[in-house]
Amino acid sequence: MRRREFLTIVSGAAVFAPLGGLAQETGRKQSGTVKLPVIGVLTNSAGEHDLNPLIAGVFTELQRLGWVNGRSAIYELRFIAGDPSRLPSFAADLVDRKVDVILAGGLAAAKAVKIATATIPIVALVGDMEEAGLVANIARPESNITGVSIFGSELD
Repeated sequence: MRRREFLTIVSGAAVFAPLGGLAQETGRKQSGTVKLPVIGVLTNSAGEHDLNPLIAGVFTELQRLGWVNGRSAIYELRFIAGDPSRLPSFAADLVDRKVDVILAGGLAAAKAVKIATATIPIVALVGDMEEAGLVANIARPESNITGVSIFGSELD
């Protein structure tokens, strides 16, 4: 296993491990029906088979924790496929669908969803969230955005 793959798995586990206790829930009751939690995903990838290693690691860890698409959660996936002009409309679409949380893969995606909502929790997977202006302080984001800052150059 290469160091980057290891860091990808560890980062994904660190972000989503606290959600493990919720993974056994079958959903929330809403008007007599079960509503599964909806996880919105916005990434630069071209599709599910073209995910960057960090996003792929997060999905692997979610599945390991029991968050299975269609059974214990619903994933709303949006792939911009290298076309940044799609970001605002995809971010707005996820907000309109009232997802429970948005996973933003990359700085451009994180900025787009931050503009689109101030209430839906955003988990950003970016380089340095403070330096990028997404949060004032990574220890205390004081907004609806949190995530993993990836200090790759510092680790190298």
